[in-house]
Amino acid sequence: ITWSDDRNSSTDVYYQILDGNGYGELTDDGESACTGDGDIINPRVKAENSVAYIVWEDQRNYDVSGNDIYAQKINNSGSTEWGNGLAISISGDKQFQPRLNTDGNGGVYFVWEDNRNYGVSDNDIYAQHVNSSGSITYDTNGELICNAADKQFNPLVRDDGSGGALIVWADQRTGGSYGIYLQHLTSSGINLAG
Repeated sequence: ITWSDDRNSSTDVYYQILDGNGYGELTDDGESACTGDGDIINPRVKAENSVAYIVWEDQRNYDVSGNDIYAQKINNSGSTEWGNGLAISISGDKQFQPRLNTDGNGGVYFVWEDNRNYGVSDNDIYAQHVNSSGSITYDTNGELICNAADKQFNPLVRDDGSGGALIVWADQRTGGSYGIYLQHLTSSGINLAG
């Protein structure tokens, strides 16, 4: 499990591993996934084969770029592997509402809402993939999934069973009503017509 925690001077991200009976396996009050200046908020977690990934909105660079997206890998012994977090997107303006899903091969996909093109297309949807070795596999700061007119929001991601990902989001490109759109992302990029 993971949560935002303000036990220090700013809000940080903590986690705990529970056994089958619901008892914590780590320090009683949890372990730190990331601490530092600026608030670290809205964490989410996914686990697969005794490895967990946590993603969050990070304000360590808030004066420069607004909220960024960072992540942490928790190995099978319960320890962190990516220092004080791996930068998933530190693009200008605000990135927020991150979601994640493991890829079935020891890696992880991330999706989020992004304001880097605000004024042109409102919120856009971006994605990133990190492989089992901890290397980012798409463009720095993410792969553009959708920048249609008006607002795209509430993205979710699931693996496709073949190393790729299916991304779904709500979309207001047609005006007042909302639609649901889907994109398929593979190792070679976007797979469906946009």
